[in-house]
Amino acid sequence: GFSLRVRTKMSLASQPFLRWSSSSSRDFLVRRGWIPLASGVRFFGATSSGGGSAGEDWKAAGLGARWAEPTTTMSDIVFVQTGFGCDQHGTSGANKAVARACRDAIMFNALPYMENIMRDNGLAGREDMLINVRVGVPSDLVNSVDVEAVRSSFPYGQMLPVEVVSGGLDFASGRVVTALGDTHDRAVVACVAVTVGIPAK
Repeated sequence: GFSLRVRTKMSLASQPFLRWSSSSSRDFLVRRGWIPLASGVRFFGATSSGGGSAGEDWKAAGLGARWAEPTTTMSDIVFVQTGFGCDQHGTSGANKAVARACRDAIMFNALPYMENIMRDNGLAGREDMLINVRVGVPSDLVNSVDVEAVRSSFPYGQMLPVEVVSGGLDFASGRVVTALGDTHDRAVVACVAVTVGIPAK
């Protein structure tokens, strides 16, 4: 995952709008999306009837990415990472898979020097860093992606418009679980690319 710093320009105007053995291990698997929680759990950043979500935790701590101003552009890339998420019960669309993909992209990464980089560029800190997210989902689900849920998957920073494109994957899971709302056996995979950088002056 980490990239070399390179020059780039990204303008808002040019972007389309876009236990098992223990309870702690079980909670980890739930957060990773590898096992389901009780009904009502949707996706990171959305209201959930069990276990909470990343967005809710960050909101409770006074954190959360915000939308950047329309004229904002990115001048330098500091970090690039990709992630993928799968919803084996994709009847309702791609949002659960997208949220898992966003979480996957950032879950095992840290940017401890970001505060210094931002301040060296005359900015307040990591709350001013820019985040650009490109999402790939099956073509018939592109228009169904909730970009607000994507934004709420990130604890801080300024979010550029989310670009959603045809991509990802869907496949037959070979099972229909009506108790989970399945009407067919479609599973959905989403891919995301997350770029973090510095706003242009």
